Amino acid sequence: RKSSSAAEKSIPEEEPSTTPTKAGRRKSLHERLNELEDKEDGEEDEKITARVTYRSAFQKGGPTSNNTLSQINMLPPRELQKFIKKLKSKNLSAKKTLFQRYTNKFREWYLQMQAGFNVLLYGVGSKKKIMQLFASEWLTEGPVIVVNGYFPALNVKNILDCITKDIMQAHTRTFNTQLDQVEYIREFLPEWAPSVYL
Repeated sequence: RKSSSAAEKSIPEEEPSTTPTKAGRRKSLHERLNELEDKEDGEEDEKITARVTYRSAFQKGGPTSNNTLSQINMLPPRELQKFIKKLKSKNLSAKKTLFQRYTNKFREWYLQMQAGFNVLLYGVGSKKKIMQLFASEWLTEGPVIVVNGYFPALNVKNILDCITKDIMQAHTRTFNTQLDQVEYIREFLPEWAPSVYL
């Protein structure tokens, strides 16, 4: 007869099953939600890391310059014109064709301005000649104010003063603020000129 202790030794203890799950087994809803949360957490961490890296790269800023346009030594206008005249013109026929195309648009520009729109000319080279021609041929019913925007000292007050003093002849009138000046122009300008072109 064997003792009970020997019998216990001969019967192997059951260990938890370590059999792998079948490949086709469906995951429970709980398992799927946990996987999605883990995946979203990982993606969010990557986004945060990318934002922090981007900010840290551009927060420092790049090198800046203290140079301004007012520091440029420019030629006086007369000397500049003499210098330009000495240069040989290139593409004369193309320039003439382009100039003619612009002059063909004068009527359209005028109608747009009468409707309250602005005309913007941009690109390489001066637009002064074409603008002067347009003003002299089409903007004849009111004063034309030429604003040379490349002057560094030019500001809004200069333009408002030109309107009130030169057009409206209000030489003795003083204004506390530019807003007062604008209100004065809005109220009394129609008496002086039906249209003013800048």
